[in-house]
Amino acid sequence: MHIGINVLISNVFDTIYFSINKTFDLMRKANFKTLLAGLLVAFAFLLAGVQSGYAQSSLSTKATGVYAPLGKVTFVSSTEAEGILTSQTDALAAFVQTLTPGTPAYNQTQRAIMYYRAILTGVVTGKNVDQAIFDGIRLFSTPPFAGASQTEKMNLRNEAINMLKTTPAPNNNTF
Repeated sequence: MHIGINVLISNVFDTIYFSINKTFDLMRKANFKTLLAGLLVAFAFLLAGVQSGYAQSSLSTKATGVYAPLGKVTFVSSTEAEGILTSQTDALAAFVQTLTPGTPAYNQTQRAIMYYRAILTGVVTGKNVDQAIFDGIRLFSTPPFAGASQTEKMNLRNEAINMLKTTPAPNNNTF
């Protein structure tokens, strides 16, 4: 009888062992399939993300309006720009004193002073004039510029470009 119980226990353990191994084999296959499916989905998202990145970079290079690239403009030196911007902000600061606070003209002049001072700060800290102008444009998304129209922002941008670009030397060879 003692041998019969050992055989019975051995058979039970063999059955349990076989069931566990079979279950783990199935689990390994299922886990592999799950892992494979997860990797395929991750790869698909990666490809979609790369395409999205290309779309964003192509949008940023084709920006229009205020955020458009400055184009092929030659600007004055940083020293000249510093002098021009300082005199412009000083003149605007004197002019704003004559205006009534809270009026549209006062607010518009205050925004112009802030924009030109941002460009001046960029130039003084060593940035190129064109980079300082473009960095100044970042102010347009801040609360002081919330009341500014797109036209006002574009005019400020264009004024800064025209104020700080070099004037081409006259061509005496034209007829």
